[in-house]
Order: sequence, then C-alpha cells, then structure tokens
Amino acid sequence: RRPASGRAWVRMLIAGLAAEAKMAPFPAHVTLCPSFEATQRDAVAKARAVVEGLPPGIHLELESVVDSTAYFRAIVVALKVSKALVAATETARGVLFPEGDLRRQTAFEPHLSLLYGNHEATDRAALAAAVGRWPNGPCPVGAVALVCTTGNTYACWPIVETFPLTAAGEER
Repeated sequence: RRPASGRAWVRMLIAGLAAEAKMAPFPAHVTLCPSFEATQRDAVAKARAVVEGLPPGIHLELESVVDSTAYFRAIVVALKVSKALVAATETARGVLFPEGDLRRQTAFEPHLSLLYGNHEATDRAALAAAVGRWPNGPCPVGAVALVCTTGNTYACWPIVETFPLTAAGEER
C-alpha cells in the first residue's frame, strides 16, 4: 500500500531498494548543484542565502524512472525541468560559485536518486520496473539540506543543517 505523502513513499522506496540491493539507504533529496568547499560556518551561511533566494512552492513532477551505470544514479526518478527547479539551481550556483567558475554552467539534470551503487544491468532494470508509478500530482519540496560529503562513504555523510522552505502563499 502506497502512503498518501509523496515524501513518505520516496523514503519507503529508497529503504526497500537499498535493502534489496544490500546497500545503505540515504535521505531522499534532489541535488541542486555541484559540490563546493567551505568551512562549516561559511557553508551554513551560504546554504541559508540559497534558501532565502529560492522561489516559494517548489514541486517535483515525474518524467520517468530510469536506471544508470553512474554510481550515484543507479535508479533515479528523472524530474521535469520546471521554472522553479531552474530558478533553484541558478540561485544556488549564483550564491555558491564566483563568476567564471565552470560549475555555474554544469548541465542540470534534476533527478531524485532511489538507489546508489554498481549493479548489473538486469538487476537495475528489474528494480526500476518494481518501483511502479509516482504518486499522482506534484510532490512539494519541504526543505533544503546542507550535507557534508567528505566522508569515505555516503552512509557517513552527515546532514549539517536543514532549512525549511516556504510553501506557495506563505510569508518567509
């Protein structure tokens, strides 16, 4: 039975796929831009500045469920490129990277990873097919998380801080 919340459904999918593939689960997320380096204090301040510049009411809409040989994209939900997602990545890149930094121009392929790892093509295809359909309607984005990705494995990456997002019609 699928939960009513899109977020709860995604968390269940990630946990189930990770267990099936004998991998560690990870928090549901959409990566807005390439990684950056900073002290923790500076990173938190920059992340807060990104959040303050984001448009209210960001929603995710499914384009397709696909599998890949890329380690951090073994199975992903490819997302529709909406005006809000484009504005979000442009805001993040503008805050985090100086003019001329090539990370400002890196292609943005919005996706929600469901499984990490190196898996055989037949296994990836079977697991992707088992995902089924995305919940009806768009899934609202509730927060931005700042994650320290310097550990040896993603299972050790701590969430440094989480910043709630403003829903459409709410005041900041």
